[in-house]
This record gives sequence, structure tokens and C-alpha cells, in this order.
Amino acid sequence: MGHRALVAYEQSDGTYNAHYTHWGAIDHRLRNKITEDTPLGEGEVEEDPITDGEGLTLEEITTDHLDDLSHEAFYVVDTDYNVDAFHTLNFNLHHDADSVEREEDIHSGALIQPRYYDEEPVSELPSWFRGVRSTVADMVDRDLLTFEEAIEYLDDRVHDKAFGRRASSDVTVPDYSPYGGRTYPDGVVHDPTV
Repeated sequence: MGHRALVAYEQSDGTYNAHYTHWGAIDHRLRNKITEDTPLGEGEVEEDPITDGEGLTLEEITTDHLDDLSHEAFYVVDTDYNVDAFHTLNFNLHHDADSVEREEDIHSGALIQPRYYDEEPVSELPSWFRGVRSTVADMVDRDLLTFEEAIEYLDDRVHDKAFGRRASSDVTVPDYSPYGGRTYPDGVVHDPTV
């Protein structure tokens, strides 16, 4: 099974390479393990990039390589080895709603930074989000919300929950949602797709 994540390493030309890690999403532990001395997080990050060594933008990595259904976390590492970690929250309803077929379910979601206390993540966000998504899926099954309204509602709830959170470093989070979404000043990236 694993706790998969992608790690985007900034190159000297401002592009990025993406690397896979099978267990790196656990407690966002790579945020503290990736350093100049241990650039692969003490061996947790695969040495060979999944992007064939070609430099990509963060948008290209999140669009073409980040899979919200299998990657639980996403990391961005700058050239000075400052690391920003993100939860990946998928808005896909087909697992929770009987009335939504996988083929019609759109890939939309959010990248959001966890909260930290004493350098350890203390975020309840993934569990909270799964509960909200399950409830919204029930509302779709009961014809209380359309699919589009459900996605918009999820988007609004994630924004409300995260509003006011600040990035853990001075990195500017660009608009690099895998879903072509918005970036809020608090580091939240998401897409209502409506």
C-alpha cells in the first residue's frame, strides 16, 4: 500500500524535477528529513526522477504527474533545501456517492499546507475533509446537491477551514494546482471547477 508522495526539486534554472517516494507522506516527515546533507530524505526519495531529468514547471508536475487518488502529499524543495509540504485533498465523489460514476467524476481538489507545532504536523485536515466529502456525497445521492454544487461546496469548505493559514516559509506558492485552481494568500491551492 504505502503512503505515496511526489517531491518537486527546484533546479538552478528555476524548473523542477519530480521524484517519487513510497512512504514519504507519513506525517509529512520529509519536510524535516530533506536537507542539503540528505537531499533524498535519508534514502526515502527515489534517486531517479520520474520526469526523466527534464525540467518542468510546478504546474506541469501537478498536472501530468501528481495523482490525487494515489499521492497523499506533495513537497516543493527549493535550491536552498527549504521544503514546503502539502496535503493532497481530492474532491472525487465516486468512492462515496453511489450516483456518481467514475467516468463522469472530475479530478479536482486542493493542495494545502498542514499546521505545525514544534516542527511536527498537527493537522486534522485529512480526516476532517474525508468526513465532509462523505457527507457531501450523501447529499448528492439524495438529490439535495448537484454534482457541480457538491464540488463548489467542498471548495468553499476547504477554503473556510484553511483561511488564515500561512506558509511555513517565505516561498510564494504559485498557481500550480493539478486542477488549474486558484491560489490563496494562505498557501491554499484549489479548484471549484465550476
